[in-house]
Amino acid sequence: MGCSEPAEPRTAMPSSGLPSAALVRGILAVLGARPGATSGLEGLGAAFERAGLGEVFRSWVGPGPNLPVTAAELVRALGEPAAGLAALAGTRGAELTAALARRLPEVVDRLTPAGTLPPGGVDLKALAACLRR
Repeated sequence: MGCSEPAEPRTAMPSSGLPSAALVRGILAVLGARPGATSGLEGLGAAFERAGLGEVFRSWVGPGPNLPVTAAELVRALGEPAAGLAALAGTRGAELTAALARRLPEVVDRLTPAGTLPPGGVDLKALAACLRR
């Protein structure tokens, strides 16, 4: 599954203030396996559902505008970024969480151009290319 350019921009893509490589690592970690959780977009959606944010996640996948997510909501759904991940990204946990909250809706939107979760998961090379645009 690749990363598409939206037919119409559904949200403005604010700058994260972090280097692309840091965001790539952060998004990959968010989509990666977490203990006791399904990985990938399916697992991300399940985490948002458990946190009461299913409508937000579904807006990113389906047609129409993407609902925003705050850093606090992202933490509620996924937990604090591990200190090791923030160190690997070369930033503090709060900066990484804020950047992920700004970029994750657009990334999920681009990874689901048909309005459904891609069968077989996400192509990580396409994901990295999507984040660098």
